[in-house]
Amino acid sequence: MDCKELLIHAKPRERAILLLGAPAGLCNAEMGALMPEDLQLELRQLQVQKGKGNKRRKVNLSKRLCEALAALERTPGKPLIGLTPQGIREAIRRLCKKYGVPYQAIHALRHTAGTRLYRATKDLKTVARHLGHSKIETAAVYTKYAKDDVRNVVTEW
Repeated sequence: MDCKELLIHAKPRERAILLLGAPAGLCNAEMGALMPEDLQLELRQLQVQKGKGNKRRKVNLSKRLCEALAALERTPGKPLIGLTPQGIREAIRRLCKKYGVPYQAIHALRHTAGTRLYRATKDLKTVARHLGHSKIETAAVYTKYAKDDVRNVVTEW
């Protein structure tokens, strides 16, 4: 999914969804459960209350995501995105269709986050922690998407 193209046209809620998926790495269930109280924009963090395996985790946020979240209406006690996981999928599917971008599922955004983080750090432990995986092996899937890095390194030898 061409997130850059979609971000150009996205409305505030769509923009927040795209950026919660990549770079923050939230799945759509985590996005749907996010409450205003979970945000700490001044620290550029959010708290996922019920992530993978019902675990809590802190997620570091990009400046762009903080700006997108700050633009949303925040009513204490009401979900921030205001959509179910299915509603989140449908919102992004409609956005993709409207602007001619192939829809690849919301989870593709999470894969983008994992792959980009692995490419930048080469550290599976960091990727696993960011995405809320309890096992490093689960995060290993993101290495297969980063194989071009190896090709580029070997080429320069």
